[in-house]
Amino acid sequence: SNHGFTETVETSERERKSAPLTDAQAMHVAEMALRVAESYGVPYDIEWARYADKIYLLQARPITSFAVDVE
Repeated sequence: SNHGFTETVETSERERKSAPLTDAQAMHVAEMALRVAESYGVPYDIEWARYADKIYLLQARPITSFAVDVE
């Protein structure tokens, strides 16, 4: 069904239990994040999407806060 911009799609159990990215795609996302951080000199929060087995960088913004565990 389609409710505005959200679409619900039936998936098989195999699809639900499989990894959303291949190892190579996950490495590509990590490399993309490192390249962005190296370009700006600080860690960046990146937003990305996968479409037709390609990874796209949608946007990047500096990380302005970090969660720190204090004991």
